[in-house]
Amino acid sequence: MMYGQFMIRNSGTSKQNTPVFLGTLGANGRPGPLLGITCAKPGASSCLQSREASVPTFASWDFITSSTLSLLRSPRGQRTRPSAPQHKMGALFSTPQLTEEDQKRIEEDLAWRKAHPELPCVPPEADESAPCYASFLDQVRVVPHKDGTCLVAYAGQQVRCLGWWEPNPFDLRGVEVNEYILRAVGVENPAEAGGQAHPRIVKYLGQLTPGYKLELFGKPGPLQSLVLPTLSVPIPDDATGPKLPPVLLLYYRWALQTLSALQFLHSHSVYLRDFSCDSIWIRDNFSAAITGFIQATFPGAELMGGEDFPRPGGGGIDFSDFEAEYDEEGFQIYGTPRSDICDWATAVWEFMTNDHTASPPQRPGGIYSIVWPEDPKGWPEEWDYKEDERRAREKKFCQLEEARLGPVLVKAWSGEYKNVSEVICDVRAVLRKKGIEVIGEDEVLPGDTMSWGDMFTIVPPSGEHPYRTEIRLRDRRGLDSMSRMAILPEVKQE
Repeated sequence: MMYGQFMIRNSGTSKQNTPVFLGTLGANGRPGPLLGITCAKPGASSCLQSREASVPTFASWDFITSSTLSLLRSPRGQRTRPSAPQHKMGALFSTPQLTEEDQKRIEEDLAWRKAHPELPCVPPEADESAPCYASFLDQVRVVPHKDGTCLVAYAGQQVRCLGWWEPNPFDLRGVEVNEYILRAVGVENPAEAGGQAHPRIVKYLGQLTPGYKLELFGKPGPLQSLVLPTLSVPIPDDATGPKLPPVLLLYYRWALQTLSALQFLHSHSVYLRDFSCDSIWIRDNFSAAITGFIQATFPGAELMGGEDFPRPGGGGIDFSDFEAEYDEEGFQIYGTPRSDICDWATAVWEFMTNDHTASPPQRPGGIYSIVWPEDPKGWPEEWDYKEDERRAREKKFCQLEEARLGPVLVKAWSGEYKNVSEVICDVRAVLRKKGIEVIGEDEVLPGDTMSWGDMFTIVPPSGEHPYRTEIRLRDRRGLDSMSRMAILPEVKQE
C-alpha cells in the first residue's frame, strides 16, 4: 500500500464515487489548507488520500465530518494507525479518528486565518470599469484611479504558496523596484518630489493593497497602444540635418531618452530583464519615459520568473551566448547591462522598421525577426525557428543603414557593449555625423524654431483605429519634400 492511502466503507447503496476535498473553513468563509482528498459520500465507497500541509489549497471545498478523516496534516513519513490491531485488509475499511494534535492544529489554523484576512485581488481604488490603460507582460494591469488623480497598477490575481494565499510577486516587484529607485536618490516617501526618481522614468506615487500608484500620464501614452507615423526607408546615406525625416528625429529622441533611463537604473544596479516597447510610455510633449520593472533585479532581490522566463522582443532567439556574464564562482548572472542593451536594440529596431505603424511590414513566418533582412527576397520560403537560432549564433542580424542606427543595433545584439555609456557614445556619434545636435544628455530638437508639438499631433482612437491613439505628422509648410512622403493630413483633437 502506498503511504497515506486508505479505503473507507460507508453505508448505503449509491454507486457514485464523487471526489470530495477536505479542508478547513476560515472565519471569512474562504477555504483553508488542504487536509485530504476523498470520494466519501453518503451511500458510496470512498478513498481518502492524505496530503501534507505544503500542498496548495483548492478554490472550493466540500466537507465531510471529522469521523471520516484518516490522516490530517501528518508529519512527513507518518500516518494515523488504527486504534486496535487489525488484519491488513481490515485496516483498509477502518474508520479513522482525529487525534488531539490534529484538532489543535486545525484550531490554530482557524485562529491564524481569523487574524490574517485575505487581501483583495483588485485594489478598491482601481476603476475597473475604465478601459485598460496599459499592461506589463500581461501580468500587471494599469487602469485609472477612481478619483482620476493617478493610475493604478495591479496584478488582479494571487498565487498560492505552501497552502496559503500570497500577494502576486509581480505586484510586489513593481513596488520594491520603484521604492528602491527612490531610496537610491534619497527619497523615502514617494509623495516627496512627486515620486520622481529620474525624468525618463514614470513617477511612482506609492503602494496600495494590492498594487501601486503611478502618475496620471495622459496621451499619447503607452507605446504598445500607439499608431506611429510611417518612416520612409531606407534613408539615403547623404541625408543630413534638414533632409532627415522628422519621424527619424523623433525616434532618435526616444532612443537616447530610453538609454538615459537605463543608464540611471544600471548606475544603481537595477536591471530590467524585460525591456521592450511595452516598457516605453510617451508624454504629451512626445518625450519618452519607461516603467514596468516587474521582472527587474536589484541588490538583495530574488530572481523573478526563473532564468528561463521569456524575454520580449527577441522572437524567441536565445542571446545568452552573447550577453552572458558570470560571477566569481562561475554562475551566470541573470540581469546584466548587456541583456537590457540587447532588449533596447530590439525595441529601437521595431520602430525604425515601422513595426508600430498602421501598416506594419510583413515578416518571415508572420513574426518579426531581427535575423532576416528587410527585403523579402532574402527570406526563406518556409520559416523555421531553428534557422533563426543558427543565424543568431552566427550574428547574421538585420543590417539597417547607419541613419537608422543599424551598426549600433548589431553591436548591441552581438553583446559587444559592456555598458549603456558605450551605446550612448555610439548613438551620439551617428547623430553628429548626420548633423543632429543633442541638447543636454538626451534631448533632440526638431528645428530651431519648431517644437515637437508643432511637428506632430495626437489623434484619438477612431473608426480606423478604435483602440489605438495615433501620432501623426502635421501637414505644415517648410518641411522638406522627403518628410512629406510620410505626412498625413492634420487632424484636430476632439
